[in-house]
Amino acid sequence: MRVLLVDDNALNRQVASLFLRPIEPLIVQAANGLEALEKLAAESFDIVLLDMHMPVLDGAATIARIRASTRRGRACR
Repeated sequence: MRVLLVDDNALNRQVASLFLRPIEPLIVQAANGLEALEKLAAESFDIVLLDMHMPVLDGAATIARIRASTRRGRACR
């Protein structure tokens, strides 16, 4: 399983990674919504775990962009 883990707090990403460890996923991390969109444009993921309160691009805006891009049949570019 490929997981994109998005949170501006590195400690939160580390804790989430520890909780996910038993299912042995491949975890890719991003520190904000813009980084997440860049990673989604370059790679595919089975799931995105997304913090809602982040600087640069918050979770709600990131979700809106993901949904808009997938409706057009493209990755998040």
